[in-house]
Amino acid sequence: MSTPFQVNRRQVLGAMAALPLLAGGCSLVSGGGSNDNVLRTNYAGSADTMQIPSPNPIADKLSEVVGMDVTNERTPEDMGAALAGGQAPDIFLSSRSQLRAYDRQGLLLDLTPYRDQLADYEAFVTTDQLNTGMIDGRLMAVLRKPREFSYGGLWIRGDWLDKLGLDLPKTTEDFAEAMKAFRDEKPGRSDAVPFTGSGAGAFSMLYGAFGVGSPDDLYANGGEIVDGYNDPANLEPLEYIHSLFAEKLIDPDLFSVKTADARDRALQGSAGAIYTGWDQMKKPEYVEAAKKAQPDSDWRMIDVLSAPGHEGVMPSDAYGAVQGIPAELADNEEKLNATIKLLNYLGTEEGSRLVMFGIEGTHYEVDGDSVKALPAMDEEGAYFFAYQMAGRDEEFYLDVKFDAQREYWKACMERERLATYQTLVTPPEGFSTADANRFGSEQTVLFMTGERNLNEYPKFLDELNSQFDYSTYVDSAREQLAELGLPE
Repeated sequence: MSTPFQVNRRQVLGAMAALPLLAGGCSLVSGGGSNDNVLRTNYAGSADTMQIPSPNPIADKLSEVVGMDVTNERTPEDMGAALAGGQAPDIFLSSRSQLRAYDRQGLLLDLTPYRDQLADYEAFVTTDQLNTGMIDGRLMAVLRKPREFSYGGLWIRGDWLDKLGLDLPKTTEDFAEAMKAFRDEKPGRSDAVPFTGSGAGAFSMLYGAFGVGSPDDLYANGGEIVDGYNDPANLEPLEYIHSLFAEKLIDPDLFSVKTADARDRALQGSAGAIYTGWDQMKKPEYVEAAKKAQPDSDWRMIDVLSAPGHEGVMPSDAYGAVQGIPAELADNEEKLNATIKLLNYLGTEEGSRLVMFGIEGTHYEVDGDSVKALPAMDEEGAYFFAYQMAGRDEEFYLDVKFDAQREYWKACMERERLATYQTLVTPPEGFSTADANRFGSEQTVLFMTGERNLNEYPKFLDELNSQFDYSTYVDSAREQLAELGLPE
C-alpha cells in the first residue's frame, strides 16, 4: 500500500516553479516571514476560478480589523511543498486526511494552546464542530460552520409530465415510469435523454430512496457505523440503478460530463430530468437561460423518493470543511495574533454579516431585526463568500440573498436526512484512500452499467476489503467516530 506523500525542504525548490500565480497578482511571500504584513487566506473551491477584485471593501474592512493586509489567494498546486517551503497561505482549505499527513511532517500549527483565545469563533462554529478538528487529542484544524443539508436534488421537466398526464414522481417506481415515458413518447426534443447528471453522485437520492447512503459513504444503520460498499442494504439500490441503465434511461455521458455542462444541456432541452443543486437551476441567470432555450420549460423539484418498503432520505454531510494553519506562524506572533483576530471577528455578528452580505448601507440595510439586500449586493457580492473562513449561518444567508428561491432551499432543508460521516475520518497510516476510492468507484460504475455482473458483488467486496484493506479503514473510522460520540 502507498503511504501519504512525504515532502521536505530539499524537495521544495523544484516544486516551487509549479506553484500558480496568486489571485489579485500578489507575489509569493513567506507565511512566517517577520517582514510580511500580509495575512494570506485561501478559501479554495470556486474562489480559485474567480477574479476577486483587489482592492475590495470586504478585504479592506478585514485588514482594518486585524491590522494586516488581508488577501485571498488561489490554492497552490502542491500544498505540501508550499508548506515545507514557507509559501503556503496563512489559512488554507484542506481535508482531514491531508491535515493528518501534514501534521506527521510537523507542517501544521497546533491550535490547542490558543483555543481559549478563540472564544467568539468557537461560539459561532460551536464546540461540537470545532472538536471534529482534533487529531490525536490536539486541535489541528480550523472548522467552517457547516451547511447541514444538501443543495442537491432531482429536477424534472414538469411540462413534459403534464403533456403525458403523469404526476410528479414520489417513488422509485414513479420515477422509472416517468423516465420510460420520456424515452418512448419523446415529449420534448427527439434526442433528449431521460436522465442526466455529473458522475456517480447523481444517484445519491436514488440510494437515499432505499434509506442508505452512496457506496463510499459512512453512515449509521441500526446504531452502528456502516459503509455503503459493505452494507447489505446497498445492493438493492444498486440493482435499481442498473435497471435504469439497462433500459437506456441514463445519459451515456453522465460519468464524464461536468456539473455545469450537464446543467446547461438539461436547460437546453437535452434531458428530461437531472440531479443537481437548486442553485444550479433556480438562480435568475439559469432560469433566464432555460426560458431562452426552452420557452415552455417548467423545471420542478422532486421531493425525496421512497422505494417499496423504505422511507426515503437525503444523504447529507453535516460537518464543516477543515482548514489548516502553517506551523511557522508559531514563530510569528504578530501574524498569529492577526489570524486569531480574523477568526474571532468572523464569529461576531458584524464580521459574519460583512462576509455574507457586504457593507451595511451599501450592500444591505437593517430594518429592526431584518436584513434586507440592496441592489449592490447582487451587483458586487459574487465574491464575498471567499472570505467566509469561519463559514456562515446558512439559513440566515439564504433568507437574505435568495428570498425569491425560498421554496427550493427550504425544501432542501426540510427533507429527512441521513447523516454521513466520512469527512470526519482520517485514514489509518498506510491506507491509500486514493487507490481504494478509485477501485471502488470504478467497479461500482461497472456494476451500474452492467459491464460487471452483479453476481460478482461478493467477489468485489473481497477484493476491496482484502487487497485494498478497506475493512481496516472502516474499523478505524468506527473508532474515530466513537471518540466523537457518533453515531448519536
